[in-house]
Amino acid sequence: MSDINLNVKELIKYYCVMQVPPEYALLVKGPWGCGKSHLVKDSIEQLKESDTELKFLYVSLYGVNNIGDIEDKFFEQLNPILASKPLVFAGRIAKGVLKGALKLDLDGDGKADATANLSVPDINLADYLTDTKNCILVFDDLERCALNLQVILGYINYFVEKDGYKVVLIADEDKLLTHQDEGENTHNCYTNIKEKLIGKTVQVEADINAVFDSLVNEIFIGDVIVHNIIAKEAVKRNKAVIIKIFNQSEHENLRSLRKVILDLAQWFNIFDEMLINNERLVTQFLSLFMALSMEIHAGVLKPKKLNKLLNFNYVLDGYADNDNSDIPNKFELINDKYDLDFNDILFSESYWVQFFDKGYIDSDNIVNSLKNTQYFMEESTPDWKLLWYFINLEDDEFERLQESVQLSLNNREINDLGAIKHIAGIFLYHSSIELSQKTASDVVTEISDYLGDIFSSKCANVYEKIFQELNGFGGYSGLAYQGREIAEFVQISDLINSHIDSALNEQLATSSADVLLAMKDNPEEVIPLFDGDDREVSIYFNKPILQHIAVDEFLDAFLKMPNPIKRELGHVLTKRYDDLDKHRELVKECEWFEQLTKAIGAKLTPMAGGVSVYILKNTYEKLNEILSKRAQVTEIA
Repeated sequence: MSDINLNVKELIKYYCVMQVPPEYALLVKGPWGCGKSHLVKDSIEQLKESDTELKFLYVSLYGVNNIGDIEDKFFEQLNPILASKPLVFAGRIAKGVLKGALKLDLDGDGKADATANLSVPDINLADYLTDTKNCILVFDDLERCALNLQVILGYINYFVEKDGYKVVLIADEDKLLTHQDEGENTHNCYTNIKEKLIGKTVQVEADINAVFDSLVNEIFIGDVIVHNIIAKEAVKRNKAVIIKIFNQSEHENLRSLRKVILDLAQWFNIFDEMLINNERLVTQFLSLFMALSMEIHAGVLKPKKLNKLLNFNYVLDGYADNDNSDIPNKFELINDKYDLDFNDILFSESYWVQFFDKGYIDSDNIVNSLKNTQYFMEESTPDWKLLWYFINLEDDEFERLQESVQLSLNNREINDLGAIKHIAGIFLYHSSIELSQKTASDVVTEISDYLGDIFSSKCANVYEKIFQELNGFGGYSGLAYQGREIAEFVQISDLINSHIDSALNEQLATSSADVLLAMKDNPEEVIPLFDGDDREVSIYFNKPILQHIAVDEFLDAFLKMPNPIKRELGHVLTKRYDDLDKHRELVKECEWFEQLTKAIGAKLTPMAGGVSVYILKNTYEKLNEILSKRAQVTEIA
């Protein structure tokens, strides 16, 4: 395979071995992350091996805001050389000797552009590197130097013009030109100074083929760690896929590639043998992960906007960066440049967002989702899930699956609400692209009747976290909802949520009798149900179950509880209202609390003193604090 940067390497070598002072600097340019620093350093090492007379001083200008920082870096590199010579170091550095008001003509117009007393080296390199033809100074990260551009280039120019040193500059020239366009004074601008100082410019291209193997070996150095070995082999096996996606990204940033491979080490740590050995799955995962990572690292895609791209119907999304529908939005542009199916997202978009936005990998749920993808399809895989991948089906198989899923609905065989929601989306999408004779209205009617039947017969599978699972980032069971931007899909989704809400309320009403019984017979068991200390036990911490208990029955049971438990229960019941933004469902109890407060007030009036009365008064005051927040409660509701 050809080396696309061979010409750059040869020019660097040619420049460095010149036998006469070139009297100009060599600029090695390229975008951030393209590998130009690595290439120069690699070239330096090769030159050192072939010519031991060559001496290099390498300085990064990143963040440098005064000349002294540069000279400190020179000193650090020169010190080992000086230490080996029989001379007194203090007498060799003539600090301040060269300071003066030397005038430098930077742009060649015959006029002095600046008083360069800040740009003249304090350290006299000639005292140590007397053979200037074999001395090369390398200044990296020029565009990220905090010094004024004229000052730093004037400083560098002194070494080239006055001392005859060879100087290699490494920079993202586009950034320097951008700074210039943003308003720097014309006679100070980069292009004018460049004409004076830089005699040759070479461009480095991101050469992933040249660095891939060394990059992987560098990252996965812990071969004694099992998951490192697994990850390394998986990445190497898919080298062609990774290189293809990298090239299709058009970002040419090898540093981003390095970040991606580092992240892959973390991801492959959660892959078990079943997943890692499924080549089709690993290829899709790597392709998708590479593409998303490259776009996010480049700042093109924001993690929280992933759902706009990872959406079967993103074209229907209506999200564009402009009002002209003839101009593709950035999600269309991303989709178009990759040879990749962004609809096959492997697991819920919420897990992708969690990782790219917060660095969190929900390993258990992700692994479970991956094992439920098309890559592990078996005879037991439900037909609706096979139909989700309709784009891969032959016509006769597509028709068979449509009929099979329809028959399952007709026979009321499906009680998984996530599957029903998926089927609604699939049918709506097929209707929208004329793959079905059903209208959107037909689908709404059919699903509405279906939901009414399975909820009235108590067949629907309703459980605690079903809201979150069905209404996460636009998907369920590792698959995005098809047609989710169609208005009728939103209508069906709202209808499902309404049925779930009613069913959960019914469950709470049924459970409320158990709470009342516990207050009477086992009062010590009531506190953990509400205190929130253990969410597995505190099942009513954020659930409005109290509204289902008659106020007089609750108060009668409350008054008969032991005083310590009575005091603690009053505290934990009101503590639940400290964060209504998180526990909005509790708003439904507000009216019930108002009735309870009135009932307690009526009880207190004729009561005599005592500890129990003190506790009841304290509870009464806490309840009034809740009611005083009524405006906040109403607003949140």
